[in-house]
Amino acid sequence: MRAIVIANCQAQPISDLIKGMQPSLQVADPIILHLAVAADADRHHEELTRAVYIFAQLTSDAFKPDHLSTQSLRSAFSGKVIVWPNIFYAGQQPFLRYFTHPEGGRMLGPCEAMYDLRWYRTWLHTGRVEPEAVLQADPKLVAQTARESLAALRKRDALADVAIADLIDEDPRSVPIIYTFNHPRSILLAEVANRLLEKAGFRADAPPYMGSREPLGRYRVPGIDTAEQMYGDPWPTANGGRQPRSYSMTDLAAAFQALYDAEPRFRNPKSIRLTPTIGWEHEFLSNG
Repeated sequence: MRAIVIANCQAQPISDLIKGMQPSLQVADPIILHLAVAADADRHHEELTRAVYIFAQLTSDAFKPDHLSTQSLRSAFSGKVIVWPNIFYAGQQPFLRYFTHPEGGRMLGPCEAMYDLRWYRTWLHTGRVEPEAVLQADPKLVAQTARESLAALRKRDALADVAIADLIDEDPRSVPIIYTFNHPRSILLAEVANRLLEKAGFRADAPPYMGSREPLGRYRVPGIDTAEQMYGDPWPTANGGRQPRSYSMTDLAAAFQALYDAEPRFRNPKSIRLTPTIGWEHEFLSNG
């Protein structure tokens, strides 16, 4: 029997887990949502027609290319599609955001498109990125972010066939399960893969475990207090480019300092779209 996974960056790890946990399934190469284009529609349709099980990450009805939207998949492949929500939770990284500008798209830096709002705020108000700023965590903002992010995940659960929000503790300082808001640790990915198999009628033939492998652990960046406290890893670490690079706190702050100083678009935070958006971000940035 043939299966295929359709998802974002979580697609390959979930595919690998399903393959390892249920060897009787022939798992095709996954379809990566953010790399797909409309011109792929015929090829994708052929691949999906051959599959007995389609494990698809939830999308909006307006998703493009539209042939991969949840609505389109359920309509075209009724009875074969098992939908699961994007594992997206900001509670353990409440100050981390993607930065996107209307001119040029995602703003890339030492940790790809990810920025810590605490460092950015110090630069906006003082002209300096103060390394110690990331040791400051407002308990109210931490709690609000965890609460709202988990509530949003529960809403996505209600639209899917497999729920995952119950796997996340309401206390954002619980056992770390997220490297960044959309890059889960393997322990969480494995539980989701196990639930997908159960929904398809299988029991895992192998334990849902990936050993020490962390396929989405490329970037390890500031958490609620320090990543050292949360993750037990040297803090902070950003593995970017082709070769991993470890930064000291001072060196990473200096790298962001150089980036902000050289790029005028950072001077106007209101022109930058933040992902995720909780609602307190611009007030936080304006109050230095």
